[in-house]
Amino acid sequence: MPEWTKPSSNTFPAVLRSLQEAKLHASILTTDGGDPSIGRVLAVGQETVQIARDEESVPTYIALAHIVSVTPKSYSDDPIVVLGTAAPASPRSSIAGPGARRIR
Repeated sequence: MPEWTKPSSNTFPAVLRSLQEAKLHASILTTDGGDPSIGRVLAVGQETVQIARDEESVPTYIALAHIVSVTPKSYSDDPIVVLGTAAPASPRSSIAGPGARRIR
C-alpha cells in the first residue's frame, strides 16, 4: 500500500468540507505521531476541523496546520481513498514529518 504525505496546507480544508457535506467519517493523522483521530467531520473553520466519533461523543478539534494526511472512511471503516502526494515507493520508507506514522 502506498504511503502518503501532506500535499499543501490549502488542500485539506476543501477535502474536509467535501467529507462534511457527504456526512462521511475521516481518519486524520497529525504531526504529533499519535493514533489517527477518526470521526465524522462536523465543521471546518479557518484554522481547525471539528470531528466526532458519534452523535453522543464530545467533539475533537484538530489544527489544520498539524494535519499530515486525511483518509476518508465509509461507515464500515474501510478506506475509500487516501488523499495526498505519494512518498517513495519503498514499502520500508517512512512518511515525511516528525513523528508521522503510516496509516494501515
